[in-house]
Amino acid sequence: MPAMTRNRMRKRRVGKIDLRPLCLIFCEGKETEPCYFGGLSNAIYADSETRRKIKIEVHPVGEGTIKVVEAAEAYVARKGIEDAQVWCVYDKDDFPDDDFNGAAQKAEQLTKTQKKKNVVYRTAWSNICIEYWFILHFRPYDASNGKNDYYAILNEEFKRLGRAKYKKNDPQLFEVLTSDGDPKNAIHRAEERREACNLSSPAKCCPATTVDELVKELASYLPEKLKQRYL
Repeated sequence: MPAMTRNRMRKRRVGKIDLRPLCLIFCEGKETEPCYFGGLSNAIYADSETRRKIKIEVHPVGEGTIKVVEAAEAYVARKGIEDAQVWCVYDKDDFPDDDFNGAAQKAEQLTKTQKKKNVVYRTAWSNICIEYWFILHFRPYDASNGKNDYYAILNEEFKRLGRAKYKKNDPQLFEVLTSDGDPKNAIHRAEERREACNLSSPAKCCPATTVDELVKELASYLPEKLKQRYL
């Protein structure tokens, strides 16, 4: 699925108070993903110039796969939201293949039904977990191991950097990955890994992630010095 360009993230309609593009991020987890994307949005908002270019909201859901998409759908309907890009972030974990694949399918369907309101749903999934995306900041990796193995790799990398062990709720997670990892290479590795999956369904593409597509979208709003680390 091609990444959406900034031009397609249209500004909200004239007459509304906030004219910045709106990006809503709904996360399966209540710790890791909100910490990471919260750090990314804070980096964007830290600069007064970039702060005026986009509005980002991060919503922890606490449920997986298709439930994340349903939570996003309900929120958009309840708030009467228009002109927005809605991202649903979730892991494969042990969820059934049909649920995992079905989340992306439902997002596509919602985009079609919300066309007049210009609400576009996208999915940033990880198979097996988002920690795979974090690993790619330090090394290429294609082993389909469990979460504990991914945690061990991150602990090893953090130790090499002289840092404390990897923590899912680390508020400095985005900063660590940006300053000590290689975000641009992580994006390249994620793209290469998906290509190696030969366009298989998300459930069969393991390990793999599309979190890089969301990160690229938001990285374009980072202050120039940080943007160069990503794009």
